[in-house]
Amino acid sequence: MKIAVIQHRLRATGMEDAEALLAAAARAGEAGAEFVLVPDVPALREDGLPNSARSAFMHGLETVPGRRLIPQAAPRSMGIAATAPAPPGLSGLGRIGVFVGDSCIDRNEFSRIMMEGPSTAVFAPRCESDLQAEGMLELAVGLSDSLAALVMIAETTGAEPGQAGHGGSAIVFLGDVLAEAVGQEDEVLVAEIDTPVPAPEPREPLPSVPLILEQRLAQHQGRKLPVDYPADLD
Repeated sequence: MKIAVIQHRLRATGMEDAEALLAAAARAGEAGAEFVLVPDVPALREDGLPNSARSAFMHGLETVPGRRLIPQAAPRSMGIAATAPAPPGLSGLGRIGVFVGDSCIDRNEFSRIMMEGPSTAVFAPRCESDLQAEGMLELAVGLSDSLAALVMIAETTGAEPGQAGHGGSAIVFLGDVLAEAVGQEDEVLVAEIDTPVPAPEPREPLPSVPLILEQRLAQHQGRKLPVDYPADLD
C-alpha cells in the first residue's frame, strides 16, 4: 500500500493555506497514495476561514483520490490520544492510534493506547522548535518498535520559535525511516508498505522521551524537571 504524509509551510492567510494543502493532496493522489496524513493547520479551522471557503476546501479534499486523515484537537487543548479503526478499504493499516499535541510526548498516553493494540500511529506533535522536531523523530523510531510498527508524523513549518510548526514530518516503519522531510518547505512524503501492518516482534519497551520534549511537557503541565548538577563546577 502506498501512503503519504504532507508537510505544510504556513501561509499568510487561510485561503493561501487551503490552496497549498489542496495542491499537496493532489500530488499525493497522483503518486498513488491510498492513505494521506494531513497536518492540522490552525487557519483552516472553523474560526479561521469563512464557512463557504472551508466547505470548498473540504469538498476539494474529497475529490482527491485516496483517504485522508487530519488529526485535530481544540486550539486550547494540550493534546488528545485515541484509537480508531482504519478507514473503509484500508483495513491493512489495522487500528490507528491518533496523537495530537502533548499526548505525542507523554509516556502515560503511550501506555494507555498500547493496551488498545494499534498497528499504526499518527502524530501531530505541534513542535515548538527545530530541536523538538528532531527529538520527535528520534522518539518515533523507538515507538515503531514498541507502540506500533507504522508511525507517521505530519507537521506544519514556518512558525516562530515557541509557536507550533517546525517541521519534522516523517514515515517510520519498524525502526526504519522510510521518508523524512529535509527542510522547512512544503513536502509530500510517499512510501510503500506491506500490509497488513504487523505488530513489532518482539515488542520492545517504550522508549525514553528525549529531554527536550520532557522539558516541554513539564513546562506545559506546570512541573519542574529535576536537574542533576555536577558536584564541582570549576
